[in-house]
Amino acid sequence: MVIGSASAFGKEYCEADDTSMLAAVGITGRPTGDLLTVAAHEVRAVEWMYSDDGRLPTINYSDPVHFEIAGNPAVRLTALVSDIPPTDECDPPAARLDVVATTGLATAEVAVFVVRADRGVAGQLDDSSIDDLVASLRRS
Repeated sequence: MVIGSASAFGKEYCEADDTSMLAAVGITGRPTGDLLTVAAHEVRAVEWMYSDDGRLPTINYSDPVHFEIAGNPAVRLTALVSDIPPTDECDPPAARLDVVATTGLATAEVAVFVVRADRGVAGQLDDSSIDDLVASLRRS
């Protein structure tokens, strides 16, 4: 998954890795596709993001949540990841990925908003903050 615009929360929380972050928020676009299909494809990124040498984490996918953003259809899917195979001391034991797909504007038919958050670590972004981020989405 390539994110065009992103921001990080809790940068460098792990001293052993200067690229560590507790959460990342970003947006990208897809040229075509129905919202549920796009969201389902993107949320499955956790399958490669958190696996290592054939060792797979445990992943639970939510049912789709359909809602509107400024009168436009949107769908949200969440993946809860546990038993992440550690590759170094900064890897979290669990994570959460939320994907929201909605209708795009000029450059993409589908806009995709992503929140990736570590779980089981001090200072983690809590679920209500993730829900608040999704609730704050607006068209620009």
